[in-house]
Parts: sequence; structure tokens; C-alpha cells
Amino acid sequence: MTARGVILIPVAWWTLRNLALQQHDRLLLAATTGGLCLLIAIAMVVFATAIALRWMKTPALSDIRGMETVEISTGLVLPVWVSLPCIAVDIRWLNFEGVDVSIVSQQGCLHERARPSQRGQRDELVRQFEIGDVFGLSRVKFQRTFPQSVRIEPLPAVNAAVTQVRRDQQGDDLAHPNGKPHGDLIEMRHYRPGDPLKLVLWKHYARTKQLLVRQPEKSIACMTQTIACFVAGPGDQASAGVARTILTELTQAGEELLFQADGASRATDCAFEALDQIIQSADMRVRGGGIIAALGATMPSNVIRHCIAFVPSQPGPWIDHVIAGKTASHWEIDAVIGVDEPISSKPHRFLPSWTFRKPSAELVQLDEVQSVVSRLTQAGIATRIIHRRSGQPISTISLRGQSA
Repeated sequence: MTARGVILIPVAWWTLRNLALQQHDRLLLAATTGGLCLLIAIAMVVFATAIALRWMKTPALSDIRGMETVEISTGLVLPVWVSLPCIAVDIRWLNFEGVDVSIVSQQGCLHERARPSQRGQRDELVRQFEIGDVFGLSRVKFQRTFPQSVRIEPLPAVNAAVTQVRRDQQGDDLAHPNGKPHGDLIEMRHYRPGDPLKLVLWKHYARTKQLLVRQPEKSIACMTQTIACFVAGPGDQASAGVARTILTELTQAGEELLFQADGASRATDCAFEALDQIIQSADMRVRGGGIIAALGATMPSNVIRHCIAFVPSQPGPWIDHVIAGKTASHWEIDAVIGVDEPISSKPHRFLPSWTFRKPSAELVQLDEVQSVVSRLTQAGIATRIIHRRSGQPISTISLRGQSA
């Protein structure tokens, strides 16, 4: 029973005893009696619905896979009688933040739909059911744990500029038969499923109908002088999408790049493992930024000289950790910042610029990005800003103009 119901029932009972019965007011007697019966009936229906949902078997998918900002169907189906005119059912995910849950009627049943706003991964899902009446007089809450694994991937960037992270690398002067394929693309072999199509020798295929692909020469010296990492922190969603897109495109192009995210135990050159690390790094936002110092302590300094760090767009304790990691590792660090704010349009020929001023919430976000850029630049870290929705780079000069 809610506070409104606790107050209304004693008032109705007092009115029934002291006014309706003593003054023999039939109209008031009918109104108070009907109101009390309605309140009791609604409370009983709410309580019965809560008990039924608490113990009944509700069908649901074993796995929930989706992407942030995209609505997904979770497979949870509620019986149609839950949608009585006087009953309101609300569902929340307790162990997964940033999810907007809604219930829609479809094919005679109620289906749960979710729209996550951030990435994450869980082995089970804890739901909180809240059943109440439309008048707000009675309410029942309870929790249920479902054996559903949840995996929400970051929204990828659109046409992210891979040239933002490419660096010229060199191998040995001579090929070595025991070395790894890290050299120039001068050798050939037959095509195997999964090889990038850009490495196929199409002219040779047109002449001989045989698919051959170029492969790197074998060299002892490791070409991987650049390592990438992901720093978890507040406002890292856009950076996660940019990192996912760039790492995927580099892998499809046949380029190897070691990557490790905050919270991961080891570095990887596999795009799928890198995506898993990015998703799981969502739990490291409070204590993110220590990945650079960890890599500097484990990676040989004569091999790794350059680090690409995908960092959040909002300031936090992670900045101090990144600066401390740069000081300890002596690496050259390029910070890539992903943002979701719209790029400023060209000034109108006739209307003044103040008519296109952005809302205050977006201006605060732009100021936070500028604060991150200033802190990193003062520490000797080069910064690059990429707009996730368009994949285009944003200069710090234009960003400063938007926040002014």
C-alpha cells in the first residue's frame, strides 16, 4: 500500500462511520462504501498479480545480444491478463545500468523490449518488477533473477578514419624462414577462406583462374612498434565505438595491432577478443586509466615505442593515471577521443550565429572535452577527436569555437 492509499483508506472509513452512518446520508454511504470496496478490490488484484508473476514461469531468451541505443527484444513474455485496465506493470534491470525497459502488446501477449544506452556484459539478469494500480494507491515490488546472459556492444563509428592510427613500420632487410610474417607484401600463396579480398591478385586470376593472395615476408624483427589500448572512464561510449571500428578495419586490412583494454589480463591482436575487452571494460570506469602503466611494465621498451590510447570524453581520475603511465613508460602516446556531439554547421549567410547556439547540456559536454584535451596536451600527449556519428575528425580549434 502506498502513502496515498494509507491516507485515503482511514479517511474513507472515518467518513463512513461518522458521517454516512450517523447522518443516514444514503448518497455519502453509497460513495464511501463503493470507494472502500474498490480500494480493497484493486489492492487484492495487485497483490494477486504480483504473486502470480513472482512464481510463474515466464518464457525468455537464454541470451540477449544487442547494441547500445538500438531497441532489442529480450524474449520475456508476460500473460495478457497482466494488462488489465487498472493494473500497471513496470520492469527495471538492477544489475545493468542505462537500460530503458518498455512493455508492448503483441500477438495477445506482453513482450519486454529494452533500449540500452551503454555497453556491458552480464552472466545473469536481475529484474525488478513493480506492480501497481493506475491510481497509485497500492504497489508491490519484488526481484527475480533470470539465467540470461546479456551482451551489449558499443555502437560502431561510421567510416572512422583508419589513417588516424596508422604508422609507418619497418621489418628486416632480408627475409628469414623462421620469422613471423611482419614484412612487406612480396610473397604469394593460394587463397584461403577469410583472407582479405584486397590482397587477392586479380590480374593473375583473370589469366589463370587461380586465386592467389599476397602475404608478408618473414622477418625476425617484430614490426609491431605500436600498441593500442582503451581507457575506461566517464563518457567513454563514443570512444568505445571508434575503437571498435578502427580495430575491425585494421584487422580486415590484414594489419596486426596489439590491443588491451582496462581490466583485461593480456594484450591481443584478434578483433573479436579486442571487442570483448572493450565491452568488459565498462566495469572499470571508476578506476580506469591504469592500462598504460601496466603495459609499460610488461612490454619490452625496445619494441613498443608508440601507444594509441582511446580515452573518454569527460575528465576524471583516469587522466592522472594516463599521465603517470606516460611518465613511467616514456612512450609516445596519441590519444583518440570519440564524441557524439554534432559537428557545427557552416555559418548562415543572413542569420546571426547566436540563432544556432547549442543547448546548455551539449555546451557542458563540449567544455568537458576541451578540458580533457587541455590536460592531455599539457602532459605532452597528442589528441585527436573523432565524431562517432560521421567518422570525421574534429579539430581542437573548432571545438574551442563551439564551447565559446
